[in-house]
Amino acid sequence: IGSSNDSFYGSAANGDFAIAIGGGISGASGAVANGVLAIAIGTGANSVGTRSTAVGAFAGGSAHDGSSYNSAFGDEAGFNINGAGNTAVGVSAGYNVTGDFNIASGNAAGQNVSGGSNTADGAAAGASVTGDNNSAFGRDAGSTVNGSSNVAVGHFAGNGVTGDFNTTIGHNSGFG
Repeated sequence: IGSSNDSFYGSAANGDFAIAIGGGISGASGAVANGVLAIAIGTGANSVGTRSTAVGAFAGGSAHDGSSYNSAFGDEAGFNINGAGNTAVGVSAGYNVTGDFNIASGNAAGQNVSGGSNTADGAAAGASVTGDNNSAFGRDAGSTVNGSSNVAVGHFAGNGVTGDFNTTIGHNSGFG
């Protein structure tokens, strides 16, 4: 379901039980659901792979083939994702993620992540992370992290951490 003055920019459901809702305009495609049980809602929303869901303008856009079971809610959430089982909630959350089972909640949370099982909760939390099993809670917490199994709790906590098994709690703790 979608509308456009040009059929090229309409929505497309390409998979068994797939649902696509949302029209496009010149230069922006309508919603596209590519996969079994895939759901895409919003202009430019792109749900790639089995049971993936993208809701919001350009949510799931540029997702890589082979990705599946991803959920993106919010404009540009889950954009350029390459992996499985990732969840992004918030405007531009989970933007540019490579890996599996990452969770980003909050506007711009969990952007530019390479690794698996990372959790970012808070605006811009967990941005620019390389590693696995990192957790960041609070606005701008756990950004620019290179390592695994790190925990950052609080505004700007744990920014610039390099290494494994670090825990930072409180405003600006463990900064840099």
